[in-house]
Amino acid sequence: MRMNDEMNGHDLHHPGAEEQLLRELHEAESMIIGAVLLDADVLDTLTLEEKHFTLVKNRLIFKAMKGLQKKRLEINLVMLLEELGDDIENVGGVQFLLALANYCPTTVNIEQYEQIVLKYYELSLIKNSAHHFLNAYTPESAQGLYKALIDMHTNTITDEETKDEIIMDLYESLYMERDGLPGVSTGFESLNALTGGWKEGELIILAARPSMGKTAFAIQLAWECMREKGVSMVFSLEMSSRQIMQRLLSSITDINMMKWQNPYKYLTKDEMPRMHGAMNAVYKAKLELSQNGMITLPEIRQRIMNLKREYPTEPFLVVIDYLQLITVKERFDRHDLAIGHITKQLKGMAKEWLGD
Repeated sequence: MRMNDEMNGHDLHHPGAEEQLLRELHEAESMIIGAVLLDADVLDTLTLEEKHFTLVKNRLIFKAMKGLQKKRLEINLVMLLEELGDDIENVGGVQFLLALANYCPTTVNIEQYEQIVLKYYELSLIKNSAHHFLNAYTPESAQGLYKALIDMHTNTITDEETKDEIIMDLYESLYMERDGLPGVSTGFESLNALTGGWKEGELIILAARPSMGKTAFAIQLAWECMREKGVSMVFSLEMSSRQIMQRLLSSITDINMMKWQNPYKYLTKDEMPRMHGAMNAVYKAKLELSQNGMITLPEIRQRIMNLKREYPTEPFLVVIDYLQLITVKERFDRHDLAIGHITKQLKGMAKEWLGD
């Protein structure tokens, strides 16, 4: 029996899509839901959300599955029917669910099916944004189209190195002397010896008690990256950009921060030239500051991507002060789960531009 014969109709996620493409998409959606019914652990490996499914019945079923997962209940036909409640008939009834359960013989190709669903979802967003832009032709519609294109780029999975490629690269490194550090200097010899400098694709968490100098240390790391002809981007969610700049200049010149309360009065004749030199150096450096205290993860990604396009080949360091102030749209039962979500997303961003 072909499940696609039962899946008649689709919504506006794919306006004007050809019938053959929709069949392929609906096939993938069916295989994903069937795979979860076959092995509930598959749900933990999926990045899909309810919105990614084109058919309303598939959205309802997937939403029910996520509901059972959140309640830490077993995902099977009996529990699924109970979770669906009055929506049972809206998904095609018990017979449809039984057919879905028998539809997927194996979970081996689940990643391939997930990528099919994600790809069509992203394409549909771009089509809708392009249609809106062509009809409205406003700055807002242009921004919507740009965001859709950016999101599609950032969600694209790059090909990973194969085992053979990695071994060959490591083998060649045995006979090639490396000049300098493998990463960007931290500015501290002992830290360089431990880390080899900051490397592409790394997420570094600075942790300490309050008032221990985490911000000052992070700003110093950003400056060291700029000294290495790199680019630093500092997101200050607590301090203003002016305060960050004052801290940086004080760190470079070794002048007490308190003197910024009235620099004309407190800076000595010896300190004034040092401050002039530091200002000139920072003015020429590739530094981007952002002081938005309500910034979200997608906004952080977009700003990084914009600056990365401007400086595609330079060493790149992003400093966020601090993680707990990032605005998260999702809801979490505990604060540590929200922090885990933030760090996971940031690690994904770091790996996203690895080797760019």
